[in-house]
Amino acid sequence: HQQAALEANNKGVALGKQGRWTEAIHAHEQAARLEPSNKQYHINLSAARCAFAQERMSKHDYEAAAGLLRKALVAAPDNALASKLLNEALKKQGRDPGMVEERVA
Repeated sequence: HQQAALEANNKGVALGKQGRWTEAIHAHEQAARLEPSNKQYHINLSAARCAFAQERMSKHDYEAAAGLLRKALVAAPDNALASKLLNEALKKQGRDPGMVEERVA
């Protein structure tokens, strides 16, 4: 499983560099599934979701961005960028990011 996880992670990194976020996220999810104890795979998954969320926000798709950012925080709860961006996405939707219900909705 370790080799397959490493290959999936590396594929995710390469796809991310090409801006192919959906495919990159899928590859990182596979790596994290194959080796759930590897923190780096979860960090990479979270980062890919953040990058895709930033792309969605630039296109004013704040709802999709918020969903991606929530998932980014599930993958890596200590991702400060994901938390910051989620606050921004919620504000853009007219929601209060300080309300727990809004953050997890």
